[in-house]
Amino acid sequence: MSYYYVSSQLEQSLQMLNSRTTAYIRNLVMSSPEAANSKCEVYDININGVNTRCLKCSVNHYCTYYNQKYLIPIDLFVPNSFPYVDPILYIRPPAGSKIVPIPNVVDADGRIIYILVSNIKNITLNQFFASLDSCFATCFPICNDPIPQLIKQCSDVLYPRFAAKFDDAKQKAAEAKSLLSSIEKQTEVCNGVLETLRSSAATLQAQNKQLKEKHETVAKTYGQLQREGDARSDDLRNAFVFGSQNQRMLLELSAAEKTHTDLHSIFASTLAMSNVNEMVDMIRENGRQLFQARYLKDVVNTRFSSTANMPNAKRIVPHVPKL
Repeated sequence: MSYYYVSSQLEQSLQMLNSRTTAYIRNLVMSSPEAANSKCEVYDININGVNTRCLKCSVNHYCTYYNQKYLIPIDLFVPNSFPYVDPILYIRPPAGSKIVPIPNVVDADGRIIYILVSNIKNITLNQFFASLDSCFATCFPICNDPIPQLIKQCSDVLYPRFAAKFDDAKQKAAEAKSLLSSIEKQTEVCNGVLETLRSSAATLQAQNKQLKEKHETVAKTYGQLQREGDARSDDLRNAFVFGSQNQRMLLELSAAEKTHTDLHSIFASTLAMSNVNEMVDMIRENGRQLFQARYLKDVVNTRFSSTANMPNAKRIVPHVPKL
């Protein structure tokens, strides 16, 4: 029953291939009971750079090695253009095993490169497997692969440490995410402050421009006033410069004023006298000194005014009355 069921599956797959080569493909597969009872599917694979439709048969081939029978899973790909294109065979090692390359028989990828592959159209598939088994009798193409088991053992040992480190990394990732969210919020605040600063900078630039214009106006006004003030300061400087002669005359003026004050006091005291004759005698005695003091004061004032370059000053020569 199993044979006919698989044959029915094979027939369904063959209907998807080229009708001209269907008979050749059927005869090849049916020439081996292992292939005839295998799972059959239709695949599109790349053969020599050309996308080719193939019939894939997952063959479970049993081989004797040192009086022990071993299972070798083989994938048989029969091209749609068989027998014009040779089939392709791959050894698929089961879990926990790996390929052992055999020169001129099996390469490192598990592809069977045996010479009879190119002549398989002239023999049966059963004969091909028998010849292949003779090559496997001295060197078996599959061996145990301890690496997956070692990986499992290591994972059992290292998993607790890994789990602890993973939890730690997960916690740090959450903290980093929270920190990133905080940084994003601070960035938004900084962007708002930056916009405010830009607006303030624009306002300050406008105010600075106005201040520069006012400064230029004030500078022009100051320059004009400075030029006008230089002439006035020269006049004032000339008016208040005292040489040695002017200082001497100033001292004479001060002495004359003091003498005038003293004489005026004497004259005022005479007015307080009760005897008129004594008063007249005192006036006659001191009158000449009084008028000489006034004359000296007028002379000094006149000379000082002319020396100070005062254009409005008048030269006054006082008249000294005779007593």
